[in-house]
Order: sequence, then structure tokens, then C-alpha cells
Amino acid sequence: RRVLPLEVPVDAPVEAIPPASRLEDILPLLDEADLWRITFGKGTLGLRSEGLEIAIRLLEGVYPETDNLLTLEAQTTFFVAVEPFREALERAALVVQKSAQPTVRLDAEGGALVLSANHPELGSYREILPVEGFEGEKLTIWFNVRYLLEALKGWEEERAVLQFNGSWKPFLVRPELDPGWVHLIVPVKIP
Repeated sequence: RRVLPLEVPVDAPVEAIPPASRLEDILPLLDEADLWRITFGKGTLGLRSEGLEIAIRLLEGVYPETDNLLTLEAQTTFFVAVEPFREALERAALVVQKSAQPTVRLDAEGGALVLSANHPELGSYREILPVEGFEGEKLTIWFNVRYLLEALKGWEEERAVLQFNGSWKPFLVRPELDPGWVHLIVPVKIP
């Protein structure tokens, strides 16, 4: 979830689900310096800027409720340096890239976390990274490494906060200094 300020406030709240693939297609066309007017029509999202108009057909349905998952008190919390963490995840992703489910294991306790990954043909990976401000219970969790890498994409902050509520519940990843940006990642259940 990303919360951004609006230049002009809206009269009534609006909810819409644009297809992620369409948004990814148009992102290269958008210039950060431009001011965009966003409009909602019946089943469409309109984006307008000087000299450019884009219409996207919206998905039908209701987005799943996640607010209750984004506000829970965490059982385990710690900080990691974003760039070394991202690099370690990319190395782990190389090992599991040909897997149907590219899962990586994270073990956290005290001042360190251990990332590990295995593939029957490509071998195994294990790396220990320092963490800061560890609070709570020790933790072991499996997750799709692609989702966490995507969450860290584009961050300019030096540290990330990771918050967990056990090994089987979704966990949160957010930039340390930007409360408007949070990613919810669902763990993978490994027997």
C-alpha cells in the first residue's frame, strides 16, 4: 500500500482496482515532474497530463480487506540495511529461480538473520546478515523471494523495518522513514 498526498482533495472517497500489468505498461510514459489529473468513470480510470491522455479499464470486484493486517502489533520486529538485504535476496533468488515456487527461508534471532535457499540441481545458498533493533521472538519463515524483491524495488531509504506475527502469518516490510509505504507479504507454508 502506498499513500500519497493529493494536490486537490476529493469530495468523496473512490475505490478502484486497475490491472497491475496495465499500470506497468504506462509507467515508462509518466514523468515525475508532471502533474496528473486522475478521473474515474464507469469501469475506467483516466490519467491526463499536458499532451497525454490514458484510459485504463478497471477490474470488477472489491479489493481484499488488508487494513487489519497492516495495523497489528508485531511479535518480532527488526531493521535491516536495504541495499545489502536486497543484494542477499538477489543471490538467493539465483538459486531458486528455476523453481516453480521460488521460496527462501529467513531465520531471525538476536542481532542476525540467516537467508537460505535450496535447489536440487543448482545447489544451496546461506548468508548471515546483521539486523538492528531486534525485538520479540525468534522466527523462521518461508516466502516467495520475488515478492520481497519487488517490495524493495525503488526504495531510496537506507533501512527497512520488517514486522512479523509468527511463521504462518503475513509479514510487513516498510521503509524506516516513510509511513505511507508498506508491503504485506504472505509466507509460503513448507511442511
